[in-house]
Amino acid sequence: MQVALRKLETANVGAAKNLPSLQTVASRNLVASAVRDGIVGQPTQVARKLLQSISANATSLHWWQNQNYLTTMPKTFLDNYSSCYLVGPPGSNSPFHATDIKVGLFLLGPGINYPAHNHPASEIYFVLSGSSIWQKGKQTERLEAPGNYIFHASNQPHAMRTLTKPLLALWAWIGDDLKTASNWTLLPATVRARARAPSDGFVRDCFLSAGTSAPLSPDQQKIQQSRL
Repeated sequence: MQVALRKLETANVGAAKNLPSLQTVASRNLVASAVRDGIVGQPTQVARKLLQSISANATSLHWWQNQNYLTTMPKTFLDNYSSCYLVGPPGSNSPFHATDIKVGLFLLGPGINYPAHNHPASEIYFVLSGSSIWQKGKQTERLEAPGNYIFHASNQPHAMRTLTKPLLALWAWIGDDLKTASNWTLLPATVRARARAPSDGFVRDCFLSAGTSAPLSPDQQKIQQSRL
């Protein structure tokens, strides 16, 4: 991912012509807010430069949504979720093309629950802006801040929830199957319920049951506070 960051830092993202302008779903204000927060809070100099490049070229990127989500997710989610390619398959609306990797940006507005989902490709996220809560498999939820990496193995269920600020992350897909899109791990009805009620948790509740004397970890305390 460090190599990808350095290549994208010097890439002329605006070189691709005739790409659709930024869509309503990934509003100018949401992207601008995420980039502004990221430049201030991002500990990595290379990532800050990438954020500045994104800010300058955001309207030249083709933002899209997973077709598997359009019939299952509420409007609140769809109005606050979008992705775009920086490196995509040949024929895609992306500045650069490749067949053995996909690289892009992921945007999720504040206070949004992205329920458990999975895909055949292995996935790496690098958080550019916005602290958020992530969970994979049966592991404990974690608070991930700008500058953090998150890895998801092939078909490993994972979920995330934003807090008070939008999440903007760089992602990369690698593996033998880069064509099969992400889909929900849970049944559609459960996904809709989880999306509408983020405080219900993701795959499992990581908190200790009421009445236990064992202390919560610092990460768990922050997550608990975010749910109040």
